Amino acid sequence: MLILRWFCDGTHIRQLTADHGISSTTAYHYPHEGIEALAAHAPDLHPALNAAQRAGLTHVNPDGIVIAADRVATPGLYGADL
Repeated sequence: MLILRWFCDGTHIRQLTADHGISSTTAYHYPHEGIEALAAHAPDLHPALNAAQRAGLTHVNPDGIVIAADRVATPGLYGADL
């Protein structure tokens, strides 16, 4: 729960130590363990890019989340692309 709070809403370590009744040393150690655990399960870049290409997407977010975008095709003021 501590790691989720730290990642999702950016709760300060001091607040996490008080809420969870742990020392600051322990609180500083847990986020690093959480990052390592998440990184071990994260998809590699090449499979994510290949999946986006197969899906016909033109844009991807480098954190691995595939996002469809077509803003370039939208004409702006005086015909310039947005």
